Amino acid sequence: MYQILNWNTGLTEDTTNLLDILQFIKTFLDRENTIAVLQQIPFKMKNEDGRWIYSDSYNEFVTTFSSGKYKIISNNTFNNGFIFMQTVIVTRVKSFPPKNNDIYTNGIPTNREVAIEIENAFSLLGIHAKNGKENLPYIKSISGIADVIVGDFNAGDYQGYPDWKTFRKILPTHVCICNLPTKYIVDAMGKLIRKTCIDHIFIKRELITKCENVKVHDNIKFSDHYPITFNIRL
Repeated sequence: MYQILNWNTGLTEDTTNLLDILQFIKTFLDRENTIAVLQQIPFKMKNEDGRWIYSDSYNEFVTTFSSGKYKIISNNTFNNGFIFMQTVIVTRVKSFPPKNNDIYTNGIPTNREVAIEIENAFSLLGIHAKNGKENLPYIKSISGIADVIVGDFNAGDYQGYPDWKTFRKILPTHVCICNLPTKYIVDAMGKLIRKTCIDHIFIKRELITKCENVKVHDNIKFSDHYPITFNIRL
């Protein structure tokens, strides 16, 4: 059995809870057969001289998940490394990156996606979709090749999303097993305005009976997104 965590950490917007976020992820990964798919992990920033340097948050991240125990997979060489944030996978499970780029959105690996093959058992694609007018073309182009697709879609099957009917039609070969509120929006006083359903888990239909224990951890409020966990029995 594999346990998977999907979480938009929000760390490129607010690093106040950086250490708490890293500790939550680390505690999860210290179990057996665990995989964390994380969005908004900081990478580089411009210093006072306008030069691109690794951010302090990224340095803390790679220190916490040192190569001796964990494996960090990302596409942080996209755009020659001139990127502010990335989607990453962190795991202690032996993994093999898929050789075919068709698994990626538009067939091009970017900092918004990451994909791996887990023990030759299933392929996993993590995404962080674009916003605004760029959102719909992005989610329409998500490849259905991966067995499991998780991430922040910035979209969902709810009427607050203007293209919700179109969202229903994406990935016809997969089943969405998480369509619950995963992001919360508060006002300047910290009062809840609304929750939205934008973080999702899509599983190929032939694997759907292998999935269990989907949980939105709405008690964890280190980010403006809740962590999501689920299991796959193989």
